[in-house]
Amino acid sequence: MQLKYSLKKEWSHFTRTFRFAGVIIAAFAVVIFYPLMFKFAGVILNEMTKMSGSVSLDAGENGLLGGMSLGDVTDMYFDAGIMFSVTMTSVFSMTTLIIMLIIGSAAGGEQKKRAMIIPLCSGLNNKQYVLAKFIIYPVTAFVVTFLASLLCGVMCNALFPNNKFGFDILLLGCLMSGIYVLFIVSIYLSLGICTSKPIVMAAIVFIGTTIIDTVLQNLGIVNYNPFTLSMLVSGGLFYSPDFPVADYTASIAVGIAISLLVSALMCLLAIAVLNAKKIDNTEEKKPEF
Repeated sequence: MQLKYSLKKEWSHFTRTFRFAGVIIAAFAVVIFYPLMFKFAGVILNEMTKMSGSVSLDAGENGLLGGMSLGDVTDMYFDAGIMFSVTMTSVFSMTTLIIMLIIGSAAGGEQKKRAMIIPLCSGLNNKQYVLAKFIIYPVTAFVVTFLASLLCGVMCNALFPNNKFGFDILLLGCLMSGIYVLFIVSIYLSLGICTSKPIVMAAIVFIGTTIIDTVLQNLGIVNYNPFTLSMLVSGGLFYSPDFPVADYTASIAVGIAISLLVSALMCLLAIAVLNAKKIDNTEEKKPEF
């Protein structure tokens, strides 16, 4: 029963401020703006290609476009799969960072200067306090990312004529995207609660995941880890209609399972650390102002 009231309190705090709207805007603004921008760029490049007669911009392998012709570059901007993948790359980086900053108050920000009041006398404890946050914020991030990714896929198939992808692949990509963002938000939420430094943790999680993702890609480690989800969505899964999805079924399943397991463990870690802190708000102190 106390968890129910804790959820109600957390949801009210989330929705009655700009935070909930901010999460929605952060996700949907990217998936709407990027495809429209790419469509406009493709139209401009197509006109330039017609005027130039597809003359190579740079014949050298290490030139501005690596020896690609303007027509080759233009083709990329008419490819629905590539444009979806590029847009989702921004969702995994820019949108996730904005979401972390928006929910900073819930991720430890309210613990500063004895501002976190847990009414123990009413039966609420640290477990219920943390569980409510892990139910509200990561799940919201999952749902919003899933729906935004779905909209992005529909727009890309509508705007770009080449390499359209099926709805089944799109749903798989949306599921993977949502779980990956849930995974990142859960890690951030836990570290923020543990340290009471949400802004610092947002920077650490953003930089850390970017570095790990880059290193894994450079090492060719794509399978059987949570970053498999983001790498496939922003890479090969949508680049080619002949992508062997069946060969990656086990890898995707393991990546999803590990992501959910780590998210659950991060929740338990936050509860344990909060219990260890033994925050006491009963001591009489003079006002700081």
